[in-house]
Amino acid sequence: MRESEVAAGLIEFGITKQEAGLFLFLSRVRNADQGGVTGYELSELSGMNRVRTYQILDRLVDLGIVMVERCQYRLLLRGGDVVLC
Repeated sequence: MRESEVAAGLIEFGITKQEAGLFLFLSRVRNADQGGVTGYELSELSGMNRVRTYQILDRLVDLGIVMVERCQYRLLLRGGDVVLC
């Protein structure tokens, strides 16, 4: 599935375009690094304002599609696929 299709599905799920973009960026960082990143690192890598990055991450956590583990934001993954709860 292409990123544009995933983004469209996420927007239908009820998140904003900016939230979908950060979620997809986090998935690319996560898959390349094989680990989590902090919100600060994510804001630096994405070029997004740090405060806005944390606001979006908090919303994605509330929705259940991003989890926090040991103070790092990570994607929920099952068998290499992103789980959209």
